[in-house]
Amino acid sequence: MSHEPDIFGYLATSKISEITTALLDDSTKETYANRSNVKFWKGPISIWATVRASRTYPDGGFIPETGGVAVVNVNPGDTNTLQPEGTEVWEIQGIEGFGVGGSATASISWTDGSSVVNIDSGQAFSTGGNQFTFADTQPITANQPLRISNSLYFQFEETGGAQGVVFQIAYHKVSL
Repeated sequence: MSHEPDIFGYLATSKISEITTALLDDSTKETYANRSNVKFWKGPISIWATVRASRTYPDGGFIPETGGVAVVNVNPGDTNTLQPEGTEVWEIQGIEGFGVGGSATASISWTDGSSVVNIDSGQAFSTGGNQFTFADTQPITANQPLRISNSLYFQFEETGGAQGVVFQIAYHKVSL
């Protein structure tokens, strides 16, 4: 198999069983840009620019088939987090909490793993469940829709100290 100077053609025609040492050696000549391989480098650079732009697009839409419900358990007086993996961005559709063994009091905050910014605190959750609502009395209100990533995510804290709380968080992954 010869190396084609078109990344799309190269990817479409490569089979893992056909890769040889000679082919790998031949491919190393494309590790720099010169006049003879500009056509090849247009492909990887275009792919990189498209992926980068789409991952930083501020109004990325959610992907319907990637919806799910995450469950976060928080023991009495303890904290737990909800953090997407890798480069995933989740758009939060709703948060519901259930007191475990009785009514529980909890807070939700943004965190980057070291600093914490409170979103809302002191909400009571019954064993029957309550939707998490953002109180108007907070100094900082959360903008909708709520989105979390690997670098800025939710921290849940049970502040009553007597009962645990289980949070169910409905989300969709955002297009990257």
